[in-house]
Amino acid sequence: MKSVSMLPRLGRHGRQLGLGAVLIAASIGAAQAQTRDYYLRSCSLFQFSSSPVGGATPWVKTGLDTSTVDNVIATRTLSLSSEGAFVRQDDTGAKPVMLIGGRWAGGPPYAGSLIPTNVKGLGIRVKKGTAVVKAERMDDFLTLYTARIMSTRPPLEIVGRKEQFGTSIEIELVVIGDVAPGKHTVTGLDPGWSSTVFEAVTLQRPEASAPGVGSHLVAPLDDGPVPPGGTVQCYQRLEFDVSDMLTLDGGGPVVEATCTVDAKFTGTGFTLPMSTHHVREFPSDGDVGRAVPFSVSVNRCVAGAKPRIAFNAQYGLVPGTPGNVLQLKDAGQSGTAKNLGIILTRAGQSSALSIGDGPGTVGTEYGFDNIPGSGVAANAMAEIALEARYKRVDQSGARGVEAGAANSQVNFKIFYD
Repeated sequence: MKSVSMLPRLGRHGRQLGLGAVLIAASIGAAQAQTRDYYLRSCSLFQFSSSPVGGATPWVKTGLDTSTVDNVIATRTLSLSSEGAFVRQDDTGAKPVMLIGGRWAGGPPYAGSLIPTNVKGLGIRVKKGTAVVKAERMDDFLTLYTARIMSTRPPLEIVGRKEQFGTSIEIELVVIGDVAPGKHTVTGLDPGWSSTVFEAVTLQRPEASAPGVGSHLVAPLDDGPVPPGGTVQCYQRLEFDVSDMLTLDGGGPVVEATCTVDAKFTGTGFTLPMSTHHVREFPSDGDVGRAVPFSVSVNRCVAGAKPRIAFNAQYGLVPGTPGNVLQLKDAGQSGTAKNLGIILTRAGQSSALSIGDGPGTVGTEYGFDNIPGSGVAANAMAEIALEARYKRVDQSGARGVEAGAANSQVNFKIFYD
């Protein structure tokens, strides 16, 4: 999501043991199966294509376009599973658990969580819930799965029996830079990253020393034995080809880049100087200051593109106030202007634009200026002219504007028909 920072100043900102021959038969018949903890001996991970449970879901597009860095434009899930053979019952109280962890391996020294694909400007990342798999150093993995190793079968019946363990991971296709307009198929990695693999590890540990999902997992090569004993071994590492993650069951995602956003909004975003205003410019509640114009443009569009823009308030909207007024950064803190916010309008209009309030939410989608019904021409650009204004918004307590820093930030996303 792109951002526009506004940097001005205002004025001076969670068994009963049955005894007796008559009761034994009845007690046994009424008894419930008892859950027991076990150790595993051999453990083996499955490649995505041979997972005995789950599988791969098709790529699903999110509706976002390639025009904005950090946009997640498509997602899918894959089953990451392993198999283990029971070896004996745990009578020590260690409560063994099965763990599966993942990481990126073999990439450049500067590798992170986003791995570049064969399509310039597009990368992939692996997630489990909100936890993101990164390129870790040494034997550091991200814990993706953890579960107690338990069964209701009697010990002599369960030993040697195999069971599967696993989880689903989410693969996201993310915009990491400019994507050339046109249609692209994501099938592999950037050639400079050809040695990069997704690596997983499966092992067992006592529950007390097992990290939770999304936590840091250190997996030394001799890990696996569950004390006491030292003879129980459950451990394997396996590499996964990234192209399988992208193309399994249907091929890689096809992406059509529609437009690119004005370069001034890349990186940390564009700063709009609001200039100095004075308290006397806002004598009454609801008063607005002078308009400060700016614009957002897209270019290198494919023929027929119909861009729309929607906004999100980085610091939220002023509570209890109608009109989609942007909250100031550090609102309520010493040194920040009081009873003041910022509204955005289309150029020459007075109605404030609808803006999303809260992480990831956006408001109304607005069309760019003067877009023909057939959309823009090939390689053409489109622009939307906007204005920012300060607005007095009296809150409970002291009324009237108080001088101080009056900074805010609004983020935006570009959508297409």
